[in-house]
Amino acid sequence: MRWIKGYENKYSCNELGQIFRHYKNRHPKELKTYVHHNRHVVCLHKSDNGKEFIVSRLIYETWIGSIPKGAIVIRRNGILVDSHVDNLELSTYQKRSVVTGGTSRNKPVELLDDDGVVIDSWSSARKAAKDLFVSYQTVMDICNRKTRKKLVNVRWERC
Repeated sequence: MRWIKGYENKYSCNELGQIFRHYKNRHPKELKTYVHHNRHVVCLHKSDNGKEFIVSRLIYETWIGSIPKGAIVIRRNGILVDSHVDNLELSTYQKRSVVTGGTSRNKPVELLDDDGVVIDSWSSARKAAKDLFVSYQTVMDICNRKTRKKLVNVRWERC
């Protein structure tokens, strides 16, 4: 366990992404984290008022180091609540927008079999969704790795 910078002797975190509150003469208590505006956050109190912090940023700054200006912390596996130290990495908004941004919907989509061999391809996610009888958003979420449950095995076309 390491102390969170600015909250020494009050809050700490471990490598698994858990955050603890330390009380005098008691065992540390794990804080409940929650999702707010599609971000995994926790509320830390210095005196009377609390402040929300993004969990992945707290863990990254505590265990790995400071975050440069313009960088964001992302999770390698894409699971919002998995803030393990080994799962966190730095990226930029520009790199992230290529995967999830507005131009991502114009990319060709491939359908794969169980062995990863391309069976079929479409020029857009909309056309793939129509032919596969699933929603357009489902195809987008699977291609952008935003869901674990795969109704169809699709991905963005490799260049």
